Amino acid sequence: MSRQVATDFPPQGDDIAVVAAQLGRRPRNVHAVAHRCPCGNPDVIETEPRLADGTPFPTLFYLTCPRLAHAVSGLEASGLMREMTNRLAEDVALARGYRRAHERYLERREALGAVPELAGVSAGGMPSRVKCLHVLVAQALAAGEGVNPLGDETLTRLAPWWEQGRCVVAEGASRPHPLTGEPFVSPVPPGQGWPGDPATRATPVAVDAPSVRSAAETASLPELTASMSVCRACPRLVNWRETVAIEKRRSYEHEPYWGRPIAGWGDTRPAVVIVGLAPAAHGGNRTGRIFTGDRSGDWLFASLHRVGLATLPTSVHAGDGQRLLHTRMVAAVRCAPPGNKPTVAERDTCTPWLQAEIGIVLGSVRCFVALGSYAWDVLLRVLRVLGADVPTPRPRFGHGVSVLVAMPGRPPVPVLGSYHPSQQNTFTGKLTEAMLDDMLLRARRLAAVGTVTSHSADRATAPPDSTPP
Repeated sequence: MSRQVATDFPPQGDDIAVVAAQLGRRPRNVHAVAHRCPCGNPDVIETEPRLADGTPFPTLFYLTCPRLAHAVSGLEASGLMREMTNRLAEDVALARGYRRAHERYLERREALGAVPELAGVSAGGMPSRVKCLHVLVAQALAAGEGVNPLGDETLTRLAPWWEQGRCVVAEGASRPHPLTGEPFVSPVPPGQGWPGDPATRATPVAVDAPSVRSAAETASLPELTASMSVCRACPRLVNWRETVAIEKRRSYEHEPYWGRPIAGWGDTRPAVVIVGLAPAAHGGNRTGRIFTGDRSGDWLFASLHRVGLATLPTSVHAGDGQRLLHTRMVAAVRCAPPGNKPTVAERDTCTPWLQAEIGIVLGSVRCFVALGSYAWDVLLRVLRVLGADVPTPRPRFGHGVSVLVAMPGRPPVPVLGSYHPSQQNTFTGKLTEAMLDDMLLRARRLAAVGTVTSHSADRATAPPDSTPP
């Protein structure tokens, strides 16, 4: 049986579905598959030290295989833990090795994030007692032979639990893509052939705010979109987007869900950049494309098509042939947030992705459109960091509000504000089709690109190209 360390590998394929079947519940805040059984299934997962709800979680390595867990429970019931605790008091070398295992446990957990409430506390009774063999076995499998002497000993007392085959199979985990028919698990691993997937299996994964900043600082646009599409820096958002992808809305239960961050999409040298808040749980989080697969996206793409900035009036799924003209869409936060409300920490962790993307395309941009007050505030903050002379105090958001932002070494760039095409706004009439068309046509004219249908031109009230915003 392999005892190689695997703690640097995020869950792939149907790993989460398999672990959910093993545990009988959705696993919480999985950081990595720490060890795989010879049958191929995960049997140890590495968990974040703080759960999405803020609860400190001391158990870094968690045993998931039910056969293995059952066998270990049998040894616990035999009195082995009491015997091991007695030996720790008598065997100096054993006690020293066990304490070192405790220290290694703390070192690895703190590498994932410092949790003051857990300072000095490992798990399983370490460093002086034996209270849970499951913890010791999990560390022995995850960290490799020679790290936890009592975990290693326990493994030698177990029969080969994997010889009966897989403990669980995630039946029906794969579902056909609605356009290509190719099967995918949810969430979709990178490099599996999902239409428009910018990442590969080798794309580096950012796991915290510093690694997001590092990845964003050095990337080209293709590298940037790839890296942001596999980001796992915000535990609460990762847990939510993947939970939604696995549980699914009933109307989409026969489809695979993307379940990953949504990269910017559209022209690589855009004249118009549209900034939104975040993907919808059953929209972009399902389809893999920003503003696609929900009612907000239906409104936005229909309007973009009417004013000549999109080739099709609908955007239903990545791979549907839709194409933006001279336009790029980005989101302030790249993962679907619970309640559509990212926290301040999540916004700030994600901002380097937006800042880097706008910085790369800024040379061609002639107009920004912010959909909603959240996108407005984040966009102006990012432009200021990029060197723009944003007025102080920062202009307040409103539909039709505009501000001319001076940029170093180039003409000023107009930033337009528009109500977000959310159902709350469109159902109540706060935002109408004509209002949205007017704003997007104004952006197109200010950017001096594209063509426009006579129908849109007749109904629009935007100022001519030469009129400042």
